[in-house]
Amino acid sequence: YVVGAGLDASAVKEGLRKKLPEYLVPTVVVVLEALPLTANGKVDRRALPAPEDAAQAAEEYEAPRAGTEAKLAEVFAEVLGAKRVGRKDDFFELGGHSLLATQVVARVRALTGVDVPLRALFEAPTVVQLASWLEGTRAGGVVRDCVTLQAEGSGTPVFFVHAVGGAVGPYRLLARTLGTERPFFAFQAPGLDGDETPLEQVEALARRYVASMRVVRPDGPYILGGWSMGGVIAFEMARELERQGQQVEQLVLLDSFAPGDESLMTAPEDALLLTGMAMDLARTAGAESTLRPELLMGLTEDEQLARFAEHARVANWLPPEVQDTDLRAWRDVTRANLRALSTYRPGPYAGRMLLLRAKDARRERAVDASHGWSRWVPQAQLKLEDVAGDHYSVLREPYLSALTSRLARLLEDEEADEDRDAGT
Repeated sequence: YVVGAGLDASAVKEGLRKKLPEYLVPTVVVVLEALPLTANGKVDRRALPAPEDAAQAAEEYEAPRAGTEAKLAEVFAEVLGAKRVGRKDDFFELGGHSLLATQVVARVRALTGVDVPLRALFEAPTVVQLASWLEGTRAGGVVRDCVTLQAEGSGTPVFFVHAVGGAVGPYRLLARTLGTERPFFAFQAPGLDGDETPLEQVEALARRYVASMRVVRPDGPYILGGWSMGGVIAFEMARELERQGQQVEQLVLLDSFAPGDESLMTAPEDALLLTGMAMDLARTAGAESTLRPELLMGLTEDEQLARFAEHARVANWLPPEVQDTDLRAWRDVTRANLRALSTYRPGPYAGRMLLLRAKDARRERAVDASHGWSRWVPQAQLKLEDVAGDHYSVLREPYLSALTSRLARLLEDEEADEDRDAGT
């Protein structure tokens, strides 16, 4: 509930998105002329109009149809803790995220008997879209790990690879903001659905994703990219495509670091792993983690996970609806990805590569300006640029718009060069 002359509810929500993690952004904003007060001058909460009585909510809400839509709307509402969900309401815009999405697909599987992969909710995030997916109109459109985040456009498709957590959620807003000039796909890590063992080698991940990508687009040119660990896997995918005689039009690494010989290590113990996951959650929420490994020492694996989850909920890094079981697949995929990073050593790559470095004054890492990639990419083919934000905020507003504008210009320039080359 907000008070202010001329305020626009949607603008308020967008402003909050720049400051808060998605699950803390209000589902509905109600603009009032004044807050109702009690006799002693405090806000009279009982007198506040119900959100569904506000004109905005009434205009946006469209009741689900009987049958599959009604069942899905009920699942969405239960998982999100919402009073009601309309047939065109977007699960992620209502506060959902990758961890809560695992609850949705599990409940839908139990409800319908259909084996719903996690990617389905990213491709069909509204009640009506997911109902259509379940009824078979979208079921055959995409393969295994490759998630369609934006299907429109005639330009060269963009394929981005997940970071260490394995989910494609960080790329949803990037795909939307980039526009509809070209399709945008993202790779989700195997094992995140909880139905297979995660892979523990970067090379194996790269081969699997290249195979999936070539089902979607059999021949190049390709545009590859990834944030953090996603950039490392994308780099190896580009090398694999070179070996297969395919053209990579552009490789874009977003604040990714090349593994070095000095970083040979084993994967972290579970206490350190969960501490690192807590740090990622906290920074994504714009906070600093206070979870220390010693708080988890001496506990069983399940007890450690429960302690981590409770700590994250109390700190508001996780919504209360997230269950401990929702975190297990995420932990296992993160562990496998860290093992993959610990043993991977890049090789030479002859193609063009753009490294976008997040400006982060706090970073103190003993690598060269190229984040270690100049060892593997010829200087003439490697381009370095800085983008606003730190490692975690670079994919969120207020920095995301500038990043996508830069990417859009880059991709347009690359395609213009390709057209000129074809003309000569």
